[in-house]
Amino acid sequence: MSLREFLEECRRRGEVVEETGRVSAVLEAARLLARYDGGPVVILRDVDDKNIPVASGICGSRDRVYRALGVDKDTYYVAVRDAIRSPLEPKIVEEAPIKELELGYKLSSLPVLKYYELDGGPYITGGVVIARDVDEGYQNASIHRLMVAGEDRLLIRMVPRHLYAMYRKAERKGEELRVAIVIGVHPAILFAASCSPPLGVDELWVANKLLRGKLTVTRSPELELLVPSEAEILIEGVIKPGERGLEGPFMDITETYDEVREQPVIRVLKIYARRSPIYHAILPAGSEHKLLMGMPKEASIWEAVSYVVPKVKAVRLTPGGFNWLHAVVSIEKQWDGDGKNAILAAFTGHPSLKHVVVVGHQVDVDNPVEVEKAIALNVQGDEDLVIISGCRGSSLDPSSLKKGVTCKVGVDATPPLQPHKANNSKLSPHYRCVAGHED
Repeated sequence: MSLREFLEECRRRGEVVEETGRVSAVLEAARLLARYDGGPVVILRDVDDKNIPVASGICGSRDRVYRALGVDKDTYYVAVRDAIRSPLEPKIVEEAPIKELELGYKLSSLPVLKYYELDGGPYITGGVVIARDVDEGYQNASIHRLMVAGEDRLLIRMVPRHLYAMYRKAERKGEELRVAIVIGVHPAILFAASCSPPLGVDELWVANKLLRGKLTVTRSPELELLVPSEAEILIEGVIKPGERGLEGPFMDITETYDEVREQPVIRVLKIYARRSPIYHAILPAGSEHKLLMGMPKEASIWEAVSYVVPKVKAVRLTPGGFNWLHAVVSIEKQWDGDGKNAILAAFTGHPSLKHVVVVGHQVDVDNPVEVEKAIALNVQGDEDLVIISGCRGSSLDPSSLKKGVTCKVGVDATPPLQPHKANNSKLSPHYRCVAGHED
């Protein structure tokens, strides 16, 4: 279950474009990637004569993500839920392609891109960071942006989630946290690393469940962390207690620059790769970035809403909301009040969510015109809006008056179970469709 196998499948489907001319890792490569954003996988064959091709857009379309997980748009919610609830331990192998080459310790050996003019430096954006808890021994895998700050130094952006908790625990004990960064992995691993299972659940086990037991892992040479055996590139390093540096600016998912912060430093020990490695670069604020962040949260919202509404048809974090701040949830309404309960549950399932529209089960969540018609025909502002002030939201929302605190708004655009008597004889065919009232 490797990136290479997935790329070969994409080639057979005509979904790969290759650029063979030499391009610079500073801005020029990113401009090429942006040209194809949301379309085919792009492979840049020559980036600064590094002799390591750069691939991007691997998870740049929903259909490719569904295909990588072996699901479709209707079944992926359950597949993700089951993988998180019942993860599957991967088989450990001693010999692995990821150990074939030793590239020393210098990050300059890799084609790390600088994407935008105001970026704080070149960034590794497709790296999965794997760490082991210093006390309990469980592993965690998550995607983080990594700014190159020297030949053997990376600055890692950590938000207060699982890796941050592990790092702070090690720091309080005065111990270094050992980390392995893998670049160029199967999309199911990227997807699992973007999920948020409970602390202590190894995302590589989640990926193995999604891959139906076909993932193998191996011990990293220096630190003996378990890493995907068929990853393209492996960086081993340590985060020493108390060592920090200024990270940023960085163009984030909302197409706005994230601020400069003090962040932990990773000291690189050694870089390994398989023969003829492929470097995976995720274009910041591009479709791949947005889908990898957003799609796992759609599954989280689906599960949360499923606890309060018997039938959730679909959840979509919308492109206009950067696949992060806005959602549409389609439910099969059975009781008055189901729409509002679904709104509250959606905010629980994705704490960064800012606005959510709940619609009836016949509305296509991918069709903004249908969603707007549902609002037009079913919503009375004084009855169907849910407004919650002072909530934890997204730190990426530039409209927040206080960083990370927002006002959340839900719109109950579900049709009434019984049409209003005054309008009962005047229902248009479209209203009947949106409302679920069929002749």
